[in-house]
Amino acid sequence: MKNILGIAVVMLVLSQVSFSQNSASMTANATATIVTGISCAHGTNSDLKFGTIISSASSGTVVVSPASARAYTGGAILNGGAVTAAEFVVSGQASTAVTVTLPSSAVTITSGANTMSVTAFTSDAGSTPALSSGGVLTVKVGGTLGVAVSQAAGSYTGTFDVTFAY
Repeated sequence: MKNILGIAVVMLVLSQVSFSQNSASMTANATATIVTGISCAHGTNSDLKFGTIISSASSGTVVVSPASARAYTGGAILNGGAVTAAEFVVSGQASTAVTVTLPSSAVTITSGANTMSVTAFTSDAGSTPALSSGGVLTVKVGGTLGVAVSQAAGSYTGTFDVTFAY
């Protein structure tokens, strides 16, 4: 009986020793990347300007491209005035991709109780905009103005948002 008890004690000790000798440890790195925050300012031509338009007996549209070129359709008659695409200067982490989000629905501009809608916003940012090696991206934005039949005279204004993000 002593032999059996002695063998059991030896086996128990050996089994604990083998568990403690069968372990492994590793180390891992913890990493983080900090980038410069993104910011935006108005450029030289900060506002989208459709210029001076004469209304007529039929509706029409006036389109200002991101290159500040103006065109019209229908009864909207162009009559000079300042025409510019809105311009935004984006700053942030150099050589980083940026998403540009333009308004997806109509934006109302007003003159007193009278309104017009700006739609179909476009930009010159391209399909894969990115900040330059200096951390800057200039984006120009155009849109389409809907002019109603015999649109009321006035100076129409309104605002729209463009969002820039990493």
